[in-house]
Amino acid sequence: MQRTKRMVAAVVAAMALVAIAGAPSAFAGYFSVSAGTTNYTATSTSQQFTQPTGAYGSCSTGGNLTGTVANGNKSTAGSAESMSCSSTAEGAVTWNWNGCKVNLAPGNDGSPLNGTFSLSGCGSVEVNSSICEKRIAPQSGTATFANEGGSVATEVTATLSYTVVKSTPYCKNGTLTYTGKWKVNPASGALQALSGKVGISLAGGLFSAETPAYPVNVSGAQDAADQHSIGLPGPRSLKCASANLAGQLSGPSSSIGLAPSYSGCAAYVGASELPAVVNPGSCSYQVAAAKTLGVACGSEGDAIKITLYANATKQAEGVSLCVYNIAPQSGAGGIALSNFGSGSEAGIELGFGGAKLVNTRVSGTAGNCGEKTTNATYQGSTDLSGVMG
Repeated sequence: MQRTKRMVAAVVAAMALVAIAGAPSAFAGYFSVSAGTTNYTATSTSQQFTQPTGAYGSCSTGGNLTGTVANGNKSTAGSAESMSCSSTAEGAVTWNWNGCKVNLAPGNDGSPLNGTFSLSGCGSVEVNSSICEKRIAPQSGTATFANEGGSVATEVTATLSYTVVKSTPYCKNGTLTYTGKWKVNPASGALQALSGKVGISLAGGLFSAETPAYPVNVSGAQDAADQHSIGLPGPRSLKCASANLAGQLSGPSSSIGLAPSYSGCAAYVGASELPAVVNPGSCSYQVAAAKTLGVACGSEGDAIKITLYANATKQAEGVSLCVYNIAPQSGAGGIALSNFGSGSEAGIELGFGGAKLVNTRVSGTAGNCGEKTTNATYQGSTDLSGVMG
């Protein structure tokens, strides 16, 4: 089967050997430095900006960055020289970075590698001409990175908002599109920007990463060809347009906690389709290398809560038809685990295979919602991949 890696946001909080949380965060790549740590000079190869009016600016001198980068750093913070520029609308323009650090951070995917650019550590960048004085507060944008024989070529693009010190008919608050290009040259050794992807596998009864550089965020989305479904009383079948799992390995472990997130859900009862919402709360699926499935929750009394509504109007009104809880439990069998890929592309396919989780109806009638307690059959599969934590 053709596998597609799906990167989703990670969640971070502690749960035994596995940390799980609730807020998405960006995944970072890193710099590889053969010398361990080195100073660098990022030589400016192009600095340009365009305003919504169509005014175009180009900077002919300055803009070089200097800084230090160490092996494994997820970003660098370079000090920038002032730039001498010219604008089609303003004539001579001085671009003064005013102490701002130019931060360059590789990401995970793409060729060239994608990442981010940001400004920090200053009040504002000063962009001045005889007719306009602009102030650009710390902001961020996108960046790409390409390795070139021991150096790294990077290009950043950002839409930067600015305020003006003095207002004239031409000089008003607004935005400019900034594009900067550098070649980052290490003072010693070879420098590379590398993806944050980390291969994960199951071997010897342990989930582990290809590198000892833990923590490693683990995530995956439902396989489009094997969509997740949860069996409910009736029989009813719950399916969601989006079903994602995310967790973290802090070291080799015999189990991993995967916090689910669901959206676009509906329960199917014969030919009928009922709107549904799945709220995992503080709970996560506990996947054991011994091929069992459980549920653990960070808050006492919490459960994975599944709510069905009679129709969209009742959902908007918050009037539920049925509510089911999948409470903390362990030992459900039936799941399948298999490794795929190699190196940083290695991952684990998780097949739920009809694992049965105890499900309790906590609201709604037996006529509308089925039995009080049943086994919820979980079907579907997910390809799990890893990235640096």
